[in-house]
Amino acid sequence: MNPTQPPTPPPAADFSSLQADINSAVGSHRRKMKLLTGAALLFALLSLVASIGIVAGYFVFIHPKQVQMLNNYTHHGNPPPAAPAAAPAGTPPGDSAVFAAEEVVMTYVGFLGTMLVAIAVGLSAAGTLVMLVLMVLQRRATLQQINLSLTRISAQLEEMKPPKTEG
Repeated sequence: MNPTQPPTPPPAADFSSLQADINSAVGSHRRKMKLLTGAALLFALLSLVASIGIVAGYFVFIHPKQVQMLNNYTHHGNPPPAAPAAAPAGTPPGDSAVFAAEEVVMTYVGFLGTMLVAIAVGLSAAGTLVMLVLMVLQRRATLQQINLSLTRISAQLEEMKPPKTEG
């Protein structure tokens, strides 16, 4: 068979088997699309719920303790001592209390950065979910319009058929 030539149409008897093959392929495609759409919606929902859970968990469990730790170091802790004029060689600069206070502040900043990332992921998941719903609804509307158009064309073709004569 030459790839540039269109295929010859099958005889009239083969149209029913061709129609069955087409229906089978379309049904298979519909099942795959439903499965993939369901999986995409599930993953988008899970991502959204996980992001909300992370942010809510942070503000319920971690944030209050971090605020308490920061308050303890700023209100009840000793202010950092003045740096000595000449530190002995080989000793790290600063005091352990200063280092601990800096560690608390940096941990707090790190958690705030993590929360910003979690919020961004949640917003991305929400956008993905909205886009998936939009695509599914648009696809359904398009298929309904195609079905309606095909029904009208079929009705018009039925009207154009000549009446059967007995004879």
